[in-house]
Amino acid sequence: MHRSIMSLTLLLLLSGSALADFDAGQKAFEAKDYTTAQQEWQPLADQGDVQAQYSLGLLYADGLGVPRDDQKAVELYQSAAEQGYSLAELKLAAAYQTGTGVEHSSAQAVQWYHKAAVQGNATAELIIGQMYISGEDGLMQSDTEALRWLTKAADQNSVLAEFDIGTIYASGSGVDHDYTAATSWMRKAAEQGYVPAEMAMASYYVQGHGVERDVVKAYLWVSLAALQGDATAIAGQKQMASDMGYFELRHGKEAVQDWLKTHPQPAAVKPVVATTPPP
Repeated sequence: MHRSIMSLTLLLLLSGSALADFDAGQKAFEAKDYTTAQQEWQPLADQGDVQAQYSLGLLYADGLGVPRDDQKAVELYQSAAEQGYSLAELKLAAAYQTGTGVEHSSAQAVQWYHKAAVQGNATAELIIGQMYISGEDGLMQSDTEALRWLTKAADQNSVLAEFDIGTIYASGSGVDHDYTAATSWMRKAAEQGYVPAEMAMASYYVQGHGVERDVVKAYLWVSLAALQGDATAIAGQKQMASDMGYFELRHGKEAVQDWLKTHPQPAAVKPVVATTPPP
């Protein structure tokens, strides 16, 4: 019994030490001291620590503190992915999909994306859903499967999934044509500042698709897109302003100001694949 307690104590101490070393590497990474990050993570990666393996893979993929080596990055992702680390599965899938550091294999890409998606990784759910939309990379086209995976991602606030679902309902692809559902999903993406969704909402209000026709609300959405510098939105805003009556335009501008008072300025939608180590 005494020996078991000592073994457990030693294990806990070693685990705490490993965590401290990883955190030290994380702090060095955030300070852009990539050489120190590599030195902290390498021993942990050699011991099979999945976070360290994944994070080292990122360093090798981008040549940060080490010579760029896509093959070495893939080897590290593979080690972590085989232990069920979803972020590594995602990276490994992307490597197979693009043939970066490994021979291109659509089958392997789908396999690893699916493994990550099954674990609830929203990015993987989104990618699998998009693959089912187009039937690419060896997956049979299936709107039903696309909608199933996209909904899982959207439930985790994936703005791209919300937009894709809205597009599916608007087009009636594999589902009943439903502008009410399309507008509901598109609004979710638009409220997160996704320009294509904001433009879609403007179009819906102009045409009265899924909502009552309302030029003031249309002006609001096109203006929010224009504030992000989108050239099409800027042109659309100018055209709408010239077509609107004095009071309509006044109310439209007030709507924009009221929106900005209660909503933060939208941030750019994040890339599909994570590029920084986990916290």
